[in-house]
Amino acid sequence: MKKFWKVIAAIGLSAALCVPLAACGEAQNGKSAYEIAVENGFEGSEAEWLESLKGAQGEQGEKGDTGARGEKGEQGEQGEKGDTGAQGEKGEQGEQGEQGDTGAQGEKGEQGEQGEQGEQGEPGVGIADITYRYEYDAEDGCFYTVIVFTMTDETTYEVRIPSEADPNVAYEATTGEELADLLEAGVSKVTLADDVSVDEVARINGNVTLDLGGNTLSIGSGIGNVAALRACAGSTLTITGDGTIDATGADDTTVPVAAMEAGATVIVESGTIVVGTAKESCLFAGGGGKVVVNGGTFINQSTDEYEYGGGAPLTVNVSNSAAVSDMVINGGTFVGRNPALGDDNLGGTFVAEGYGVTVVDYEGKTAYQVVAIEDAADTTFQAVSGEELDKLVEAGAKNVQLGNDLVVESTLNFITDAETTVDLNQQTLTVESGEYSNQIAGGAQVTFKNGTLIAEHSVNNVAFSNIVVSGAKSSLTLDCVNYTANGTAIYVQGDGTDDSAKASSVIIQNSVINGGAYCVGTNASPDSGKTFNAYQNVNIQIINSRLGIEVGTEGAGILLNVAGTLTIDGSEIYGDDQAVIVRAGTAYISDSTLGTTLSYAEDEYLDTPWGSGNVLPKAALVVGNRNGSYYADAKCTLSGSIIFELAAGTCAKKVYLYANDTGYGADINDNQPFTTTLDYSAMTTEIDPEDIITGNGSAEVTIIAPQAGN
Repeated sequence: MKKFWKVIAAIGLSAALCVPLAACGEAQNGKSAYEIAVENGFEGSEAEWLESLKGAQGEQGEKGDTGARGEKGEQGEQGEKGDTGAQGEKGEQGEQGEQGDTGAQGEKGEQGEQGEQGEQGEPGVGIADITYRYEYDAEDGCFYTVIVFTMTDETTYEVRIPSEADPNVAYEATTGEELADLLEAGVSKVTLADDVSVDEVARINGNVTLDLGGNTLSIGSGIGNVAALRACAGSTLTITGDGTIDATGADDTTVPVAAMEAGATVIVESGTIVVGTAKESCLFAGGGGKVVVNGGTFINQSTDEYEYGGGAPLTVNVSNSAAVSDMVINGGTFVGRNPALGDDNLGGTFVAEGYGVTVVDYEGKTAYQVVAIEDAADTTFQAVSGEELDKLVEAGAKNVQLGNDLVVESTLNFITDAETTVDLNQQTLTVESGEYSNQIAGGAQVTFKNGTLIAEHSVNNVAFSNIVVSGAKSSLTLDCVNYTANGTAIYVQGDGTDDSAKASSVIIQNSVINGGAYCVGTNASPDSGKTFNAYQNVNIQIINSRLGIEVGTEGAGILLNVAGTLTIDGSEIYGDDQAVIVRAGTAYISDSTLGTTLSYAEDEYLDTPWGSGNVLPKAALVVGNRNGSYYADAKCTLSGSIIFELAAGTCAKKVYLYANDTGYGADINDNQPFTTTLDYSAMTTEIDPEDIITGNGSAEVTIIAPQAGN
C-alpha cells in the first residue's frame, strides 16, 4: 500500500504544482500533501510519509542455473627439482608475497540448457488516466480543482486542491447557494449536478452558460417583485440543457429569468421554464435589456386571465418603460399567451422575421410553436395580428390561419411564384390598403377560405381596385368567403398572350362578394400598336356564389372586355346597371340568375356611342361592343335554367347585343369586324325573343336559339 501511495503522492504533488492555490475564506489554508495522502489511505507519521517518498532498493533477483563446466586447459611445463635441504626450525610467518600472474584462461564451456520459466506474478496496479474537475463549495466559500486518478483496475482516487475561480472552466452546482455564488463569480459555465432551489436573487456577472443538466432549479417564495436569475449590465446568461426552471412555488410577482439592465442579455437555447401566475411571465426584458429565445418550452399554468390586460396569462413580456427593451423569439414552444401577440400594451410581435407560429398540442393544452418558415413548407402558421400576417405572407408561408379577427393597415401583397392559402378560420380579415391596391402577381397562386374578408382603400373612386390579380399564371381563389370591398373587388389583368396555360385566373366558389363599381372586372388597355389588348388572357370562374354591388354605384356585377373566358354556374349575379357584360371574350353561363337593381326611365346609350367600362345600355346581360378598343369577338352561351331579374319599372333589357362593324374593329383582325354571338339553344327556361335586343341588327350578330320542340 505504501508503494502505491508513493506513486499517487508524487503525481498528485506534480499536478498540484500546476494549479493556482487560493485561500478559501479568512484564515483558512489548503491541506498539506501529507493530509491529502492520509485522507486517501496512507498510514504512518509525516516523517514516515516523507521517508516513503524515497524509493527503496529493489530485491535481488533469483540466481540462474549454473552453466556446464568448460574443458580443462593444458598444463604448463614443470621446472627442475632442487636438492632437498635439512629441515630447519620453523620460522615466523613472513609477509605475503605479491600475487603471481594469472594463468591463461581456459576455453569457454558450452552454455547449459535454459531452465523452465517461473509462474507469472500478480499484475501490478498503475494509473490509466488523470482528469480534472472543478468545484465550488458554498459552505467554505472555496473553489477547488479536483484531480481524479483512474487506475488500471478501474478504481478512482481524488485529490481536492483549493484554487482560484477560473472563468474559463465549467463548474458544477449541487445547491442553490453554490449556483448563486458561481453565477455572481462570472465563471463561464455552470452545470446543475442535482436538483437545487434558490430563495434569493442570483445576479449574473460576465458571460455565463447555465446547463440545467436534466435537473430542476426551483424558485422559492420570498424573492418578491424581481427576477430570480437576473443578468446584470454587460452580462449574458445562456440557458441550455434539458432541465426545468420551476417558479410555480415563487411569489406571483417573481419572474424566473430576466435581462433588466442596459446591455444585459438572456439567451435561451433549451430547457423548460414554468410559472403559475396571472401577473408575470417566464421571461422578461426591461431597462434596456434583451431576451433571445432560440428554443425551449415556456409554460404559464395559471387558469386566470392576465391581471393587467386580460387575455391568456403571459409567457414572455417586456417593460413599458422609456428604455427600449427587446424580446426576440426564434424558436420555442409557448403554453399561455401567443408570443406573436407581442406586448399587451405596445402591441407588435415578439416573433422574429422569417419565423412563424404554429398551433400544436402540448400535453392536452393548446401551445404555440415558433419555427423558421423556410424549414416548414407544409406547416400551417397562425396569424394573430395584421403585422404577423403581413410578415408571414412576405416570408412566403404556404399555409396561414387566422387566430382571431385582425386588421392589416397596409397593402397585402403576394408577389412570388408560390402557392399560399389563407384560412380565415371563421374570423374576419380587414385590409386597409390606403391609396394602393393589394397585389397578387408574379405567378402567385393565392386562396382565401372559410371566413370574412373586407378590403378598403382610401381612394375616392368606387372603380379603384381593391385586389389586383396580374401576370402569367397568377391566380386568386375565394372559397366559402364573404368578401366586401369599397371599390372593384377583384381586377384581373392577363399577360397579353393567347396562351391559355398562362392565363391570369380568378375562381369564386361558394362565396359572396359585395363590390363597389364591379365585383370582378378586366381592363381593355390596348398595346402600343393597337393590335390586341395588352391585358388579355384571363380565366374567370364563378361557381355556386352570389355577386352584387353596392346599390347606387351604377356599376356591374362582372365586366369581361378582353380575350379570355368567363364561366358562371349555379350563381346569382347582380349589378345596378348590368349583371354581366361581355364586351369581348367568351362567356359560359348555366343555371344562374342575372339581375339589375336600379330602375331607369330611359337609356341614353341605346342610340349613342358607348363609353368605357359599363357606360353602355342597361341590361341584365350585354354581349358585344359598339365602339372602343375591345379587340376580340364576343360570345356568350346560356344553358340550363337562366333567370333574368330586372328592377321594377326599369327600361333595362334582359339581353342586349351589339357588334362593332366600324372603327378599331375594321382596322385589325385582318380588316374584318369583330363578331357577336349569343347561343341560348341549351336554355331550359323560356325567354321571349323580344327580350333579346340587337342594337344594330347587322349580320355580325349571331343568335342561336333553341330548336323547335326543345
